[in-house]
Amino acid sequence: PVWYRYEVTSADRYVLEGAANTDKTASVRWYKKNGANKTVVSSQSFPVYLEKDDVIYAKVSTTEVAEQSAALKLPAVVTATALTLGEDGITGTAEVTLAENQTAAYYTFTAPAFAAYTFEGYGNIKKYVPSNGDGWSSGNTLEKDEVVLIKVTAAGTLKVTKGEITELKLDTPSKEITLQANESARFVLNTYVR
Repeated sequence: PVWYRYEVTSADRYVLEGAANTDKTASVRWYKKNGANKTVVSSQSFPVYLEKDDVIYAKVSTTEVAEQSAALKLPAVVTATALTLGEDGITGTAEVTLAENQTAAYYTFTAPAFAAYTFEGYGNIKKYVPSNGDGWSSGNTLEKDEVVLIKVTAAGTLKVTKGEITELKLDTPSKEITLQANESARFVLNTYVR
């Protein structure tokens, strides 16, 4: 194998890819230095979050006996389009188109308020800046100004819906909630420990 080293200059989400040769006899895999070890940071399926001064490595290898070649691309900050709620403040949509040979498009959504947000028409979604991991599931809550990165792998409509959360207060009845069949409601109770 041949190893390449790259030092990250700014914290962000990066696309890590290496286009193997057309016969797919050479492969590229990315690693991040973790103490004395190197751990895999990307399978090229989702842009990875890297901190400033992180050092990452690309391993180009082959199982063939004859000499092989592969194209290796520098890590690039992901290019994403902003998805926002519409005038009603409840839903927002974007019409996604993919160019020929384009396998994915990326969108960011910044929560305008603490609420539960549901997305439709996406392939994968993660918190833009990880905190205790970058996993996030559609329908969960986001804090105000928290950002998620959305990967869309097919043309169509990407949709976000803001769900109402009713705040509960001790010794105070909540407002009345009316639910239709198969609907649900969310409540939040702020607790403080002294």
